[in-house]
Amino acid sequence: PAWINRRALRYADVILMKAEAANELGDRTTAAEMRELIRARARGGNASMLPPVPATVSQAVMRQAIKDERRWE
Repeated sequence: PAWINRRALRYADVILMKAEAANELGDRTTAAEMRELIRARARGGNASMLPPVPATVSQAVMRQAIKDERRWE
C-alpha cells in the first residue's frame, strides 16, 4: 500500500558507517580502506584527484575526514 514508509540506504552511507565504527574502535586501517572505497569510485580512474587519507593519522583527523566525506557524498 501507498501508506507504508520505505527507507532507502545508499551504499556509500553504509560503507561510511563501517568506516566510522572502525575508527571509533581504533582500527584506522579499516576506516581508511572503507573511505578509500568511496573515493576510488568518485575518482573515476583519475588517480591525481581526491588524495587518500593515510591510516597513520589520529582518530580525530580520521573522524573529520569521514565526516567530510559523508557531507560531500
